[in-house]
Amino acid sequence: MLYPEIPVVLPVFLPQPNSKDKLDISLEQPLRYFGYFDVSFQINRFGNAKSTRVISKGGEVTSNMEIRMQNYLRNVLFRPRFKEGKLDTDTIQLRYYLGI
Repeated sequence: MLYPEIPVVLPVFLPQPNSKDKLDISLEQPLRYFGYFDVSFQINRFGNAKSTRVISKGGEVTSNMEIRMQNYLRNVLFRPRFKEGKLDTDTIQLRYYLGI
């Protein structure tokens, strides 16, 4: 619970920028996913994503979507990660789905 596998977007009391809540979409409404990006990055001690890289992509994605994904990771703030009481800056790999 204190050290989740998935990085936590800050601030936690506000909806995430890419969430249904933030986009005013009903939680019951199904989404149609049309693509994804597999990305890797590191989180520094200030919570910024560093060394971001798109590893792979699939579906109906464009280069503009890839630029927006990179901008999102550049601007979002994560809770710094710790492992055994020390700052964990290991590379993280996540898949971000694109949907409407």
